[in-house]
Amino acid sequence: MSARRRAFGLGITDFAIKAAQLTPAGEGFVISAYGQRQMPTGLVENGAVVDPNGLGEQIRQTLATPMWGNFDTNLVVCSIPESRIFLKTILVPSFKKQSLDEMIFWEAQSIVPIPKDQAYYKWQILEQKSRENKIEVLVLAAEKELVDNRLKALVSAGLVPLALDLDSFATTRTIAPESIKDQVVMQVHVGMGFTTLAVVKNNQVWFANVLKQGGRDLIAEIARNKQVPIGRAADELFRLGILETLPEATIKDLVDGIGNAVTFHNERVS
Repeated sequence: MSARRRAFGLGITDFAIKAAQLTPAGEGFVISAYGQRQMPTGLVENGAVVDPNGLGEQIRQTLATPMWGNFDTNLVVCSIPESRIFLKTILVPSFKKQSLDEMIFWEAQSIVPIPKDQAYYKWQILEQKSRENKIEVLVLAAEKELVDNRLKALVSAGLVPLALDLDSFATTRTIAPESIKDQVVMQVHVGMGFTTLAVVKNNQVWFANVLKQGGRDLIAEIARNKQVPIGRAADELFRLGILETLPEATIKDLVDGIGNAVTFHNERVS
């Protein structure tokens, strides 16, 4: 990470804003700044920015009052939730680069449930299948309004966006160890609003799915089941974990959702 392009990471959800900046230290990095702020209602709903200027002000305040260190750059890489992204793996014939881009673009338009003039497209090549003379490609599409409003909020906060990144992509780059690089791994992230499932191979996301059940639902279930306040239910979940706090039926629903995603992926690649 060069000094000229040093950026910080920004996570935005319906519930919170989180920002972190890393500084090179030896062979790794250390956290040089961290900030967090609860998200006021009405700014972000279901992952979509409703009020860009209002969100921009909240981001500005988060960076101005960090919990640790100081943010010394206005360059940012911001998260975008899988729940609002269309993501699919496709097989296309192997062509030269220019023809391949055109082929992927037209193939993507045929499978993406968003009008082509209302969507942004992005793709990356996952694997060359020499025997079949085909290429496996991961296609992503997002509504322009979703992306544009998030960028407007960042600019409103006085920031220069370098990239928008899916949560699962960022997590994979951060925590995937080299020791499992050649293995296929299911990455499960239980967020407050929803649960993200990602199949990772060669330190790349090959498949992602979203379960509507998230931390907020789990906390509410604990509160109802044990007849305790929401705050105490949240504390028990974070201290004791899912297995010690949730009813078996709720755990089964979560496990079934993960199992269905694994089955879907295995059938697709078999």
